[in-house]
Amino acid sequence: MKRFIYVLASLVLAATVVAVRPAKADYLGTISRSGPYTFEVQGGTKMSVTILSVTSKGRLDVEEVLLLDGNTVNVQSRTFPRNADRLIFKLDTPPNNSGIFKVGQTQKFEVPVTGHTEVLFDAAP
Repeated sequence: MKRFIYVLASLVLAATVVAVRPAKADYLGTISRSGPYTFEVQGGTKMSVTILSVTSKGRLDVEEVLLLDGNTVNVQSRTFPRNADRLIFKLDTPPNNSGIFKVGQTQKFEVPVTGHTEVLFDAAP
């Protein structure tokens, strides 16, 4: 009976490890805490932008939810949250539409977005 319990527990543990989904966000680099970063949408489509921050203890906070229009020049400027170690941008376009999301400080990252895309940045001192 003991052996059966150990085997069952091992199978449950193995199934849990296999069932864990890997992170979906693409790592793009770092954003400095010392200055603001900017982001914008291009490509003639609307895009929802959800900004999430991750603290050193793993707590996830929603910083902001925006709907940006790629038909207009709409450059947004933000600062890196003090308590955050990472920023995640969740980007969504309407079905059958695509756009370009540009984000960064001195170096700009261009992210093509069709449907749902997630990108990740670490904080730099």
